[in-house]
Amino acid sequence: MKIQFYLLLGFIILYSCKQAPKDKLQTSGSAMNAAVSDSFAIDPEQSLVYWSGSSPSGPHNGFVKLAGGELFFNGDMLVSGELRVDMRSIQNLDIQEEVDRKDLEDHLKDADFFNVDTFPVAVFRILSAQVTNDTLNNLIVKGTLVIKGVSQELEVTGSIQKTEQRVFVSIPEFNIDRTQYNIMYQSKKILPSIKDGFINDEISLSIKLSGIRNSVN
Repeated sequence: MKIQFYLLLGFIILYSCKQAPKDKLQTSGSAMNAAVSDSFAIDPEQSLVYWSGSSPSGPHNGFVKLAGGELFFNGDMLVSGELRVDMRSIQNLDIQEEVDRKDLEDHLKDADFFNVDTFPVAVFRILSAQVTNDTLNNLIVKGTLVIKGVSQELEVTGSIQKTEQRVFVSIPEFNIDRTQYNIMYQSKKILPSIKDGFINDEISLSIKLSGIRNSVN
C-alpha cells in the first residue's frame, strides 16, 4: 500500500513539473500582447527622408519618400515600428538644370547605387526605444536598416511628440557607410588609387515622420 502511495505521489510531482513551463509560456505570451496599446500609421504625404552625399566635385542633397509603416506604443512609450522607404522616389534638390538633375537621379536608382528595380523598398525596423531627459533629442532608437537586402544595426537619437491623434518624430542628421550595404561604386575601399573620381562612402540622412492613429475596430 505504501509503495503504491509513493508511486502516486511521484507521478503527481513529475506531472506538475512538466506542466509548469507551459503555464509560464502562456503568461509570457499574454504579457507580450499587452505591451502594445495602440499604433500609428505613417503618413507618406507628411514624412520624408533627406539625404546628402559628396565627392571632390561637390556635394549633392535631396529626399526620398516614405512608402508607409507603423509605430507601436505602450501608452506614451514607443516600443517598436517599421518604416518603409520608396527608393524609386529618390529626388535631387541642388541641381538646377533639369537634364543634369535627372541624370543624377537615374544614376542613383541604377545598379551602381541603390538598384531600385530589384530593391524598390528600404526598411528601418525599430526594435527598441528609450526616452531621455534631453530637451532637444529626447529619444534613442535602436533597430536595423535594410538597404539592397543587406541589414545593419543602427542606433539614432531624435525627438518625439505624441498627441491623441498624431505622432511626430524628428531624427536629425546621422551617417551611414554605403559600402556596408554593397554600394561600392567609385569607393576608395575597392579603388584605393583613385584620385578625383571617388565618391565619399558616408551618406548623411535625416528623417521627419508624421503618424496618424490607427482606428480601433
